[in-house]
Amino acid sequence: NWELCRQLQRWRVWRVDAFAADYPFQVLIVRRHMAAVLKSMFDLNWFGGKGRACGQFLYSVNSNISLVRALDRDEDMDIFDKAIGHLFDVEAKAQLFKRRFASHPNIHIH
Repeated sequence: NWELCRQLQRWRVWRVDAFAADYPFQVLIVRRHMAAVLKSMFDLNWFGGKGRACGQFLYSVNSNISLVRALDRDEDMDIFDKAIGHLFDVEAKAQLFKRRFASHPNIHIH
Protein backbone atom coordinates (compact mmCIF):
# COMPACT_ATOMS: atom_id res chain seq x y z
CA ASN A 1 0.00 0.00 0.00
CA TRP A 2 1.67 3.22 -1.20
CA GLU A 3 -0.28 5.40 1.23
CA LEU A 4 1.01 3.36 4.16
CA CYS A 5 4.57 3.73 2.80
CA ARG A 6 4.14 7.51 2.62
CA GLN A 7 2.81 7.64 6.17
CA LEU A 8 5.66 5.53 7.52
CA GLN A 9 8.19 7.69 5.71
CA ARG A 10 6.90 10.73 7.59
CA TRP A 11 6.82 9.00 10.98
CA ARG A 12 9.08 11.09 13.17
CA VAL A 13 11.17 9.79 16.06
CA TRP A 14 9.17 11.74 18.66
CA ARG A 15 6.08 9.78 17.62
CA VAL A 16 7.93 6.55 18.28
CA ASP A 17 8.87 7.82 21.74
CA ALA A 18 5.28 8.80 22.50
CA PHE A 19 3.86 5.51 21.24
CA ALA A 20 6.48 3.37 23.01
CA ALA A 21 5.83 5.10 26.32
CA ASP A 22 2.52 3.22 26.58
CA TYR A 23 2.77 0.31 24.16
CA PRO A 24 5.57 -2.20 23.69
CA PHE A 25 6.29 -3.08 20.07
CA GLN A 26 8.68 -4.98 17.84
CA VAL A 27 10.74 -3.50 15.00
CA LEU A 28 12.03 -5.78 12.28
CA ILE A 29 14.83 -4.44 10.09
CA VAL A 30 14.90 -6.48 6.91
CA ARG A 31 18.09 -6.73 4.87
CA ARG A 32 18.79 -7.95 1.33
CA HIS A 33 21.95 -7.93 -0.75
CA MET A 34 22.46 -4.38 -2.02
CA ALA A 35 22.94 -5.62 -5.60
CA ALA A 36 19.55 -7.38 -5.44
CA VAL A 37 17.87 -4.28 -4.03
CA LEU A 38 19.36 -2.06 -6.76
CA LYS A 39 18.29 -4.52 -9.46
CA SER A 40 14.75 -4.53 -8.08
CA MET A 41 14.67 -0.72 -8.01
CA PHE A 42 15.74 -0.53 -11.64
CA ASP A 43 13.46 -3.39 -12.74
CA LEU A 44 10.53 -1.60 -11.11
CA ASN A 45 11.58 1.73 -12.64
CA TRP A 46 11.64 3.45 -9.25
CA PHE A 47 14.08 6.15 -10.34
CA GLY A 48 13.17 6.29 -14.01
CA GLY A 49 11.94 9.75 -14.91
CA LYS A 50 8.52 10.06 -16.59
CA GLY A 51 7.47 6.43 -16.17
CA ARG A 52 8.46 6.37 -12.54
CA ALA A 53 6.52 3.55 -10.90
CA CYS A 54 7.33 4.11 -7.21
CA GLY A 55 4.64 6.52 -6.17
CA GLN A 56 5.57 9.44 -3.96
CA PHE A 57 7.22 7.61 -1.07
CA LEU A 58 10.75 7.74 -2.52
CA TYR A 59 12.52 10.94 -1.64
CA SER A 60 15.66 12.65 -2.82
CA VAL A 61 18.82 12.60 -0.75
CA ASN A 62 18.70 16.37 -1.27
CA SER A 63 15.48 16.57 0.76
CA ASN A 64 15.28 17.84 4.31
CA ILE A 65 14.51 14.33 5.66
CA SER A 66 17.72 12.76 4.35
CA LEU A 67 20.52 11.94 6.77
CA VAL A 68 23.22 11.65 4.11
CA ARG A 69 24.62 14.36 1.89
CA ALA A 70 23.87 14.12 -1.83
CA LEU A 71 26.66 13.99 -4.40
CA ASP A 72 25.07 16.75 -6.47
CA ARG A 73 21.77 18.44 -7.30
CA ASP A 74 18.97 16.05 -8.31
CA GLU A 75 18.97 17.19 -11.91
CA ASP A 76 22.72 16.52 -12.16
CA MET A 77 22.61 12.97 -10.76
CA ASP A 78 21.86 9.89 -12.84
CA ILE A 79 19.50 7.16 -11.66
CA PHE A 80 22.39 5.14 -10.20
CA ASP A 81 23.51 8.04 -7.99
CA LYS A 82 19.93 8.66 -6.85
CA ALA A 83 19.24 4.99 -6.08
CA ILE A 84 22.51 4.39 -4.24
CA GLY A 85 22.09 7.63 -2.28
CA HIS A 86 18.60 6.57 -1.27
CA LEU A 87 19.83 3.14 -0.12
CA PHE A 88 22.61 4.69 1.96
CA ASP A 89 20.10 7.06 3.55
CA VAL A 90 17.72 4.22 4.42
CA GLU A 91 20.61 2.35 6.06
CA ALA A 92 21.65 5.50 7.96
CA LYS A 93 18.10 5.83 9.31
CA ALA A 94 18.04 2.17 10.37
CA GLN A 95 21.35 2.58 12.21
CA LEU A 96 20.18 5.79 13.90
CA PHE A 97 16.95 4.11 14.99
CA LYS A 98 18.88 1.14 16.41
CA ARG A 99 21.27 3.40 18.35
CA ARG A 100 18.57 5.70 19.64
CA PHE A 101 16.20 2.98 20.85
CA ALA A 102 18.59 0.12 21.71
CA SER A 103 17.96 0.45 25.44
CA HIS A 104 14.30 1.47 25.32
CA PRO A 105 12.32 -1.00 27.48
CA ASN A 106 9.26 -1.09 25.16
CA ILE A 107 11.02 -1.24 21.79
CA HIS A 108 12.51 -4.55 20.68
CA ILE A 109 14.59 -4.37 17.51
CA HIS A 110 15.34 -7.48 15.48
